[in-house]
Amino acid sequence: MEPIGEVESIAQMKPKAQTEHEDGLLEYLEDIIGTSMYKQPIEEALVEVDNFNEARGEKITRLSIVAKEKSSLEARKREAETYLRAMNELARKKSLLCQFHMGTLHTNIGITEKAQVTLKERLDGEEAKNKSTIEEIEELQKAYDEKLEAFEQVKHHVDELTKQAKQIEKEQVGLAEKKKHLAGKQKKLKKSIHDVSRC
Repeated sequence: MEPIGEVESIAQMKPKAQTEHEDGLLEYLEDIIGTSMYKQPIEEALVEVDNFNEARGEKITRLSIVAKEKSSLEARKREAETYLRAMNELARKKSLLCQFHMGTLHTNIGITEKAQVTLKERLDGEEAKNKSTIEEIEELQKAYDEKLEAFEQVKHHVDELTKQAKQIEKEQVGLAEKKKHLAGKQKKLKKSIHDVSRC
């Protein structure tokens, strides 16, 4: 009858122990099967799983925050990409414009160089044709320069003579006034002598 009591007590067992010190059906079966030795590693593994789940939860939260930030930055990213595309297009068009201007400048330089050669040839031809006239002009210029130098010397001499004439004229005016003054004095003296001789 003892085994029946044991079966009854087994039947009355709770499926799982409520506390660490109680035994439930699960714990009883684990003892019989011999899997109770895995209980502690399983519990440690469960703690580790909980820790991993918690870490996973934090990472999922952070991931959702980052995803929200990423989606909020998406519009700015598109705007920046549009701006960069526009800047690239602008740079490309500036490059094309510079190339066009460079081509135009090279063409103009070529035309100008040809025109310069032609004008130089014409100038040389004109100088050869007018060589005698140019020599005559140079001689006339030389004669003119000589005459001008002589004129400047004469002008300087005339200026000196004019200055001296003004000085002489000034002196003459002074002498004429002295003469007049002396004539007046002489007249007075003659009158005085005449008056004295009467007495």
